Amino acid sequence: MEKPITTAFIFYLKLEDRLPENYYKLSHFLHQHGFLLVPVTLDQIQNLSAISEQAEMIVICSVTNTAYLKSIQKKLRDFSSTS
Repeated sequence: MEKPITTAFIFYLKLEDRLPENYYKLSHFLHQHGFLLVPVTLDQIQNLSAISEQAEMIVICSVTNTAYLKSIQKKLRDFSSTS
């Protein structure tokens, strides 16, 4: 009996409407290794974690400057306090 094919998802946290160029490069690289990179917002991550039966999710984000990093850190602090 064959095992069902499963796709491993990696979530890409985006805080802006437009995805950066490195998202597309990373997505292509991960796809070649059997992973699907899915862009999501923090709200979507919150919803997924609330309804998912998975114990863990892989979420990555690309930071290109300190202002962006501070924005992410604030949003993640807010997320942690509501989880």
